[in-house]
This record gives sequence, structure tokens and C-alpha cells, in this order.
Amino acid sequence: MGDHTSVIGFNLDAAIFHGCASPYLKDIGMSQNTDNYINQLANFDSVDKRREQLIGIVYGVANALRNSPDTFLFSNIPGGFPIEVAMGSKSVSSDGNAWPSAQHIQSVLMEWHQAKGALEGAWSALSQTEKAAMKPPKFYRGR
Repeated sequence: MGDHTSVIGFNLDAAIFHGCASPYLKDIGMSQNTDNYINQLANFDSVDKRREQLIGIVYGVANALRNSPDTFLFSNIPGGFPIEVAMGSKSVSSDGNAWPSAQHIQSVLMEWHQAKGALEGAWSALSQTEKAAMKPPKFYRGR
């Protein structure tokens, strides 16, 4: 690791490159609080990406059901459709095995709330100087 590696092994140069930390942190040094914040931000972004993927799946199916009910079907699950729906050039499908259950959506939402809370806590633990050098959480409204 480079000169700006923290106690827990987070690479400050990589954090600066990816836009979650300011080069100013090199001058003031990194604390365990900044390490924790950067790690919690990465965790939140990962969970939020999974939430966005679920939105894309649900939205795509809802859009197809609204706009293409005569050509839409789920693939990879049993069902008998007319050949023009199943094999037609205008056929629209979504992988039935990828369709999220309510339990799966619920678990992602629970992870999202946990990650958001941890990120808010990590942000609150930063000093004003550290906050000035860091990218705030995207949901942060200056509270």
C-alpha cells in the first residue's frame, strides 16, 4: 500500500481517485473516523446499487405489462403462450427466475436502512475539518 494507507488498510489515494475523499486529507491526515466513513460510504453505495437493480427489474416489468401486454412474458418459468408471443420478433420478456420476491425486496431494504444508519453515524463522527474534505452522503441535507 502507498504512503496514505490507514491503520485498517484503506488506501487514501484510491479514495481520492474515486471521488469520495479530497486531496486535502493528505495534508490533515486520516483518522479512524475518516477510514470508517469511507468504508461505510462504500458499503452504502454497494447496497444502494442492489436497491437500484431491484427498481430496474420491477420498473421494466411494470412498463412491459402496461405498454406491451400482448407481447410480454416471463422466460425460464412454465407457461403456455401463443407462438407469436413466445417467439415473435416483438416479444418482450423478463427472466422469471430473476423476479424478486417480497422477502428479497424486504431484505435489501433492511440492509439499505442499516447501511444508511451506519453511514449517518460515521458522518456524524467526523470533525468539521474532515467533513469539509469528504463527499457527504448523497441523502445528506446538512442536518
